[in-house]
Amino acid sequence: MTAEIKPEQVSPPLFIEAINNDDIPHIETLKLGRALLKQFLDQQFSDYEQGAAVAELIKARSNFIDQLLKTIWGAYIPAGAASLIAVGGYGRGELHPYSDIDVLILSDEPDAHKEDFSAFITLLWDLGFDVGASVRTVGDCVDAGLEDVTTATNILESRWITGDYHRFESLQMIWGRQDFWLSSDFFQA
Repeated sequence: MTAEIKPEQVSPPLFIEAINNDDIPHIETLKLGRALLKQFLDQQFSDYEQGAAVAELIKARSNFIDQLLKTIWGAYIPAGAASLIAVGGYGRGELHPYSDIDVLILSDEPDAHKEDFSAFITLLWDLGFDVGASVRTVGDCVDAGLEDVTTATNILESRWITGDYHRFESLQMIWGRQDFWLSSDFFQA
């Protein structure tokens, strides 16, 4: 690796190789990731200046970040350990430049994979993302959603990114529970 990485020299496969290769120093992986993000952002601003529709750019950014997070998740999180779920605006598939990335890590055993989850989130911060993350079980989501309508709304607007899909389905099913928000109460709140 060279000390100076030019964004136009970076490709997603190069970053994927770096993230999955323990022989490549962490700092070099960060340089590649940051350069890839800069390249994408520069392209989005160029597309905007050439008249691209904002709605398309926002959706494209969400899709790009989805793919990036899937790659990082695969390198850090053991298969079946959890689900990575987008919430908030990101959950709606709307990600503006410089927006924070709100994610929910849904796990049956959060403590068993605490270090993996921490490493995943730390890498996102190191890449320059403003990350809002919570690690919860489905039961924790029910409790948090009942305490705070904003959390309940985030669950409603959630979107599966990667990991165990069945866990995500379990999260979606809480809206049908009699002990969660009834529609009339939710809309009133």
